[in-house]
Amino acid sequence: MSRIVGIAGRQGNCQEHKNILESLGIRNKIIIEGKDIKGITHLILPGGESTTQEMLWRKTKLWKEIKAFDNPTLGTCAGAIHLSKKYKNYDVYCRRNAFGNQKESFYKEMNFGYGKKPTKKLKAMFIRAPRIFCKENNGHFFEEWANFEFTNGKTEVAVAKIGKDWLSTCHPEAVGDDTLHKRFLEI
Repeated sequence: MSRIVGIAGRQGNCQEHKNILESLGIRNKIIIEGKDIKGITHLILPGGESTTQEMLWRKTKLWKEIKAFDNPTLGTCAGAIHLSKKYKNYDVYCRRNAFGNQKESFYKEMNFGYGKKPTKKLKAMFIRAPRIFCKENNGHFFEEWANFEFTNGKTEVAVAKIGKDWLSTCHPEAVGDDTLHKRFLEI
């Protein structure tokens, strides 16, 4: 089956995701209105300002289509905040700006993979990044794919997979790292 990835547009870092997808040879398009989601096999909800994104997506009926989309979805930063709403009944949520404001952004290299032996490195920026919370992490429902030790010594989840959906608090696309996109698309 041919993949066509939709990138929810109007506000946020759509172009960086588009650049990664094009470098991988993946068909993609930035979707603006609800009707644009037709034919999409995968969806990316980019980083940006989550309140503004939702407001713009509601005006174009894209928000309704995003909530109904039942194929694999990747949410980065603000996109993870939106995607976590799908799992609120499972006690998964994201808290905005959990590591500080814009000037407290930072770069991290993390092990990427599920289980005891991560197989790759993930390079990413954390820009006004949210924090992912999951009340019950039983290993079957909520899979941690990347994490890092923060300055307080606590381990923080950077990338989690829930079913076919991926929540990323960071921006690998901002530094040109395609590791997460390849796994999301199973390349």
